[in-house]
Amino acid sequence: AAHGAALDEPADMEAYHHGGWGGGGLSAACGCTPLYAAARRGHEACVDALLLLGADPNTPDELGRTPLSAACKGGHVGVVRRLANHNDTRHRNEVLARFFGGSAQAPSCPAIEIDRPTVIGRTPLFMAAEA
Repeated sequence: AAHGAALDEPADMEAYHHGGWGGGGLSAACGCTPLYAAARRGHEACVDALLLLGADPNTPDELGRTPLSAACKGGHVGVVRRLANHNDTRHRNEVLARFFGGSAQAPSCPAIEIDRPTVIGRTPLFMAAEA
């Protein structure tokens, strides 16, 4: 997805699967990850899928903003809930089983840092209050 364009979930998931968006894509424009971009735009299904694939929810952009802070700033309550539920392994495994059936297990990934500040000291809670 190009900078400023709507997120195309199937195409962006394919790009993520093949190593991310190199070159002139959105990640190059803002220094962000596909998970950050999906969270910023409120794409709940894409956030779920990226987390299940093992995307790190704590990777900041060049200004220290995380996917959680982007979702809070955008007022995307559904994405905030998904990111918060990410810390609950049982929830992740239930979602994974729903997508793939059986007793599939989510890959281990770091717990989300809910109060991680940006480079200028703004926390996700502060950004939510601003939104």
